[in-house]
Amino acid sequence: MLRISGPSGSGTTATSAQILTALLNQVESGDITCLSFSFDKNNIRANAPFGLYLALCRQLLSFRPQLFQHISFVSNFLTKNGILNSTTLWVTVRSLVTYLLDDREALVYCIIDTVDDCIVSKVEMIDRMQGLVALTNGRFKLLLSGIGFLGLASESNQCWDIALELRNRGIEEQYVRDRIRKLALENPAWYGLEDIAVGQLDTISAESPFLLLKLNMLLLEWTSRHSTRKGLKQKLRQQPTTLRGYYTQVMDNIDDANRNVVIVALRWIVYAIRPL
Repeated sequence: MLRISGPSGSGTTATSAQILTALLNQVESGDITCLSFSFDKNNIRANAPFGLYLALCRQLLSFRPQLFQHISFVSNFLTKNGILNSTTLWVTVRSLVTYLLDDREALVYCIIDTVDDCIVSKVEMIDRMQGLVALTNGRFKLLLSGIGFLGLASESNQCWDIALELRNRGIEEQYVRDRIRKLALENPAWYGLEDIAVGQLDTISAESPFLLLKLNMLLLEWTSRHSTRKGLKQKLRQQPTTLRGYYTQVMDNIDDANRNVVIVALRWIVYAIRPL
């Protein structure tokens, strides 16, 4: 089990994804099931363990349909009698993982993001997931990310913690270089511009730096598909240095024909009763 913590905007989510990718590249076996979930305190479907367990059940059954035969009777019974809750869902998750790992070649990777947004029974949820790691002798790999795990001790000797700072130049540089290489696959003019992109990191505001970095990369992808090399260099040097500047530039890049539609859509998002 690996726990990655850091302040908001430090890149815990991106770091988790990079680590998971690296781990998958090292595994020779192709019998791997990857599960993922992100808590969101503003979303009633994703702010409690019930949402996590339900999502894991759905993913396991979607990736491994053969598991239906092991729980179909129980699931029908739980649904029919109205006793589908966090406890019964957890038992179902545990059973599914156990059945899956009866195959000694199978591995399960599970990544749970923004754990701090779990508003109820967070400690119990983490204890249950840690127990599953121990039960499966390490073949259930768990990766948790969030602001912090203080006070959440682990009895497992297979638990590692990584604490990120608000600014981590190494992670930021690696992210930028990876993104530029991917952009170069669509537009060859991007080749060789990694150093210029990395050089712009010093101009980014300390306010949620990694978030702004990710948004800037998305903006570059959106606005530079047909740009020349000269134009790309100019765009790199004119990247927004604050979140407010980013949103201003995004709005400026929307053509007049679509501006009203975009504004209406943004209003839907802002005034929605629950996250869309």
